[in-house]
Amino acid sequence: MALIQLAGGTVRAPDGALNIRLSQATGLELVLVGPDGAELAPNFQVTRTEVVVVPTGPITVTARSTTGGPFPSGARLGVTLKSAAGTGDEVVRPAADVGGRQAVSLVEIVGGEIADLMGQTSTVELAWMQRGNYAFHVNHKQSSGRTTRWACVLDGSATAHHAVGPDAYQQLIELVLGVASTAYGGPPEQWLVATSPPTEITATLDGEQIDWERALAHPPAPWPSLQESVRDVGRRLPEGSAVVLIDDGVPVDYREVLEIVRERELECIVVALGRSERGARPEDRAAQFWDEEFAALEGFDRVVGIATLAGLAEGASRIADAMFPGGSQ
Repeated sequence: MALIQLAGGTVRAPDGALNIRLSQATGLELVLVGPDGAELAPNFQVTRTEVVVVPTGPITVTARSTTGGPFPSGARLGVTLKSAAGTGDEVVRPAADVGGRQAVSLVEIVGGEIADLMGQTSTVELAWMQRGNYAFHVNHKQSSGRTTRWACVLDGSATAHHAVGPDAYQQLIELVLGVASTAYGGPPEQWLVATSPPTEITATLDGEQIDWERALAHPPAPWPSLQESVRDVGRRLPEGSAVVLIDDGVPVDYREVLEIVRERELECIVVALGRSERGARPEDRAAQFWDEEFAALEGFDRVVGIATLAGLAEGASRIADAMFPGGSQ
């Protein structure tokens, strides 16, 4: 009997009845789901996290939290499938990050094969992605299942660098990058600081932690001007890709930036420091019309206002929802 690791794609399923067991045994349950979304009863229930089933049609193997909340940040989960008769190969989907989700689809059994579904919903392997992954999945039970090419442009102006404490500023950047990496199916292809010329800092994302010493070591730009950097990433990305802008207020060249993203047909999300009716959390929203700071950004796909970085960790899921609306509330 061979041990087969499933990490993307499909493998042949063992013949006959299948024994299916989750890699963790507490705080969750194994649920079988049919093609119509209805739960299926197993042929035999060994424990809440282990069942025996004879596949007669498509079956999605799902894990669901039983704690009343999502899986904790950093939680990892895998699944093992083998013949209930003890013959043939044993298929193991290695554990992957499931933090922040209340339910996650692990594999699908269909047509005599086992297909990996976690590769569509769990892109988080590096530590810097995990806060954003958790925040995204509080109200998005799965990722979109798509892989979108994307880039990030960070405001390089002195105001952006010094307007808030460096620790809080770094937390915001890490959160935004992690949320977008989860939603788009992977980290950005390019990360630029909007200096002149643009400063390439993509390599600072290669480790477990963002290399902040290198990422924020640039000489500050005199004002928030993003068009040169957005034009650079626009040339490298195909139409239909995405760009995330992290900015202190309204960039001085917002009209030119909007023209570039429209011309290249790029999805553009602006996360900006300031108060707006499109603030992520109640404390970020304009109470009166004269408090609105981002009226000039009306043409962008989504604008997320962050008026204060106090309580950033507690409000992380609201920021994720504002960046990517449509999660189940």
